[in-house]
Amino acid sequence: KMPIVDAFEIVYDRNPAVYYAGEKVNGYVRLVVSQPLKCNMFKLMAIGDTYVNWTEGSGNSTNTSSHHEQYFVYETIYLAKQMGQDLVLAPREYSHQFQITLPSDVPSSVHWREGRTKYYCSAVVEVQNSSSYYAIQSYTVIGHLDLNMNPQWRMPIEHSESNTFCCCCCKSDPVTGTFRMRKSA
Repeated sequence: KMPIVDAFEIVYDRNPAVYYAGEKVNGYVRLVVSQPLKCNMFKLMAIGDTYVNWTEGSGNSTNTSSHHEQYFVYETIYLAKQMGQDLVLAPREYSHQFQITLPSDVPSSVHWREGRTKYYCSAVVEVQNSSSYYAIQSYTVIGHLDLNMNPQWRMPIEHSESNTFCCCCCKSDPVTGTFRMRKSA
């Protein structure tokens, strides 16, 4: 049996796909259909979220916790079945452009053992009475950290240490070093 979908991909305008918070993410969804395909919907979702999972305690006394935070979900429906009508994708190549404006306050992408902050696009063709087709492609976001936003970071910082040096029966006078900065960050 020949596959109905020959290609289904998300392509970004940058390679590698790295964007700054507040920038526009541009790209397109490419779908190649080799036979008529009855479907309910063809859509794109752009998602930015964080998921963390951690364990506290040890031995037989452990507690696992998790947290999920969603920064944005954008949905674009390219084609949808209308009431009482079938939606049939004819055999050909479909290409749909998209543009997403990232919020200016999202954090940077990161993956670590306990979780991740991830940004990605997910395209789906929901097929009638069968398995749907999916294309998922992540991209990297570099968030802004404004050091002026926290008043504590604007405070001066100072650190001093004293030390004496010894050799056999001799001992030096204390030597003191002081480190000062106008702002702590």
